[in-house]
Amino acid sequence: MKAAFYFLASAAFASCILSQTVHAETLSFGIISTNSSSALKQRWQPLIDELNKQTGLDVKAYFATDYAGLIEAMRFNKVQIGFFGNASAIEAVDRNNGEVFAKVKYKNGEAGYYSLLITNSDSKWKSPDQVLKNTKEINLDFGDPNSTSGTLVSSYYLFAKNGINAKTAFKSVVPAMKRTCPR
Repeated sequence: MKAAFYFLASAAFASCILSQTVHAETLSFGIISTNSSSALKQRWQPLIDELNKQTGLDVKAYFATDYAGLIEAMRFNKVQIGFFGNASAIEAVDRNNGEVFAKVKYKNGEAGYYSLLITNSDSKWKSPDQVLKNTKEINLDFGDPNSTSGTLVSSYYLFAKNGINAKTAFKSVVPAMKRTCPR
């Protein structure tokens, strides 16, 4: 993330936080642990520092192991503000009376999401078309159910748009499991 993003994001966060958090001295900022906590701390620290500076509050990073953990932390007021993906933001709005007030875009203006369909290198399934034509022979493993790129995007754009109900079309659907993926 670039300094320009931190400035714009922290200014938006600061105005929202100050308008809604008048009496709090400490604010917890929730972040999904997509990497080791030390790597995430390094990546997010400039924004946390800027939030501390602009709000005058003691802003602390809160690292959740998954989207559901962050949503629940907000529900029980362990987190007052968080960085969510689209699907988890909808859950935070629905379950916690949350409000989306800022959106991240890439430098080129894209807001996009990318989902990957991954097979073992020895697999006979080499293309999405092969997977779509042979669902009854394939065990499918989705990402986190609250993940936009891990579940929502692929469920809609790859499967639903091709007339496939991913929950029933495959040999089996493996529930999302905790994984550590290198970034």
